[in-house]
Amino acid sequence: MTPPRIPFVHNIVMANVLFAAAYLGIDSCPIEGFTKDKVESILSDTYHLYDPEHFGVACMTALGYRGEAPHRDKRRRPLEESVLWK
Repeated sequence: MTPPRIPFVHNIVMANVLFAAAYLGIDSCPIEGFTKDKVESILSDTYHLYDPEHFGVACMTALGYRGEAPHRDKRRRPLEESVLWK
């Protein structure tokens, strides 16, 4: 039996994971375009990480620490350079 799916709830969960990771200083990258059936097969059959009768893969993310600091300045432009008030 396939578990019921609630559309778009995984987006809310993913956003919380990404925000929590950033708060902890962990870099993250959401992953799209994966083949759901293959991922579920690998996780359940090969690694026995979950029961596919009760669970399924809705989204994925990579988490980790960067090997070096970014090579760009991450400051924002001043508001006066970004917005024209009339």
